[in-house]
Amino acid sequence: MNRHRTADLHRQHGAALIVALLILLVLTVLGVTSLQTSSLDEKMAGNAWDQNTAFQSAEAALRDAEGQINNLTSTVAFLGNGTSGNGLYATGGVPSNVFASTAWAGTNSLVYGASTGSLALSGLVQPRYLIESRGTVSQNTIADPMNAGLTYGKTTGVGVVNAFRVIARGAGRNAAGSTQVILEEYYGKTL
Repeated sequence: MNRHRTADLHRQHGAALIVALLILLVLTVLGVTSLQTSSLDEKMAGNAWDQNTAFQSAEAALRDAEGQINNLTSTVAFLGNGTSGNGLYATGGVPSNVFASTAWAGTNSLVYGASTGSLALSGLVQPRYLIESRGTVSQNTIADPMNAGLTYGKTTGVGVVNAFRVIARGAGRNAAGSTQVILEEYYGKTL
């Protein structure tokens, strides 16, 4: 009886080792694939977070520009067509390519908080914005898109509104600065 058992053990010649190695290989491939998938997911989540940060930064710049516009008493500062280096442009004076880095350099644009006293955004490149005076819009100018909603909540006293175009740029926390968001809005104020 013992002789048959001993003979069976000698005939296997490492078959269990080969099966174990194949199972180990399959588990290794599954582990590496899972690691690559989770790494890709982490990169995608990081990029989405960075894009959202850039968007929120640009939104903050729009709110800062609205605050600056609300503090205006005249549009005299907009007469320089941007040549005065104050980030305030007369109609048609905004740089033609707002996607170029030169449009946001130096005094071509305003830095978030510089004119309004808003606190700096922690850990970010401060957003910047341009304001363009678009002239006046009368309550009777129905064809002008700036007229939409001028009488909302009011029955009298709207009169003439000064229209402004604000273009804001925010950047994410990406070290390379590759995540940027540019937003544009139109804003009206009676002066």
